[in-house]
Amino acid sequence: CLFRLLSIFQNHGYILTHSNNHLYQVNNVYDIDMEVANTYILQKDEMILTLYYQPVISSLNFYNGLALYRTTVEKRNGKKESYFTPDFVLKFAYGDMEEYVLLDAKFSNRTSIQSLHLDDLIYKYGNQIAVNAQLKTPVMVWALQGRTDESYDTYRMHNSSLAQIYKPIPSYGIAKFNTLNKPDRYFWKELLQDVSILSKAELQHNNIAI
Repeated sequence: CLFRLLSIFQNHGYILTHSNNHLYQVNNVYDIDMEVANTYILQKDEMILTLYYQPVISSLNFYNGLALYRTTVEKRNGKKESYFTPDFVLKFAYGDMEEYVLLDAKFSNRTSIQSLHLDDLIYKYGNQIAVNAQLKTPVMVWALQGRTDESYDTYRMHNSSLAQIYKPIPSYGIAKFNTLNKPDRYFWKELLQDVSILSKAELQHNNIAI
């Protein structure tokens, strides 16, 4: 999923300018894969995209340039849990505006994700993560579907006629991300629908190109 996400943006004109492996200081040291960079910065015109792989979103501190924070602290087995680690966060920065997309990869088919994972994803990342900015919530919280099946390429939870007009924030959904399909076209379309500054930047880019 990491490399496919990078490929999608590079296919749409984003250039990878920098990558690094940020060490998150959470409790002791958060266990990360030091062989794979966890922060990728890409740019296209004035839009700067930062792709975070397994970042830490804490209730105590802001890490690695993220304006996201966890709004809750829970006790489990006598220990406080004060952070989340979604598989991916996309930060779109355009001028003085930022918008966030949270993605979690599930090696499951559509039925399993809808029945077993989607509610938990919404509860954790849709209800317990906020943005320290004018926009108070991520604009997308989606699962990436790892197993193939006969389902459509994407599933949007908010699918009523009014929801299609007014576009509630955040949007919740599932996108196929497996070796048998090509998410470039349809996942990009979902991003353009939900990330307002991305669609604005693309429109500006196309006007300049014309």
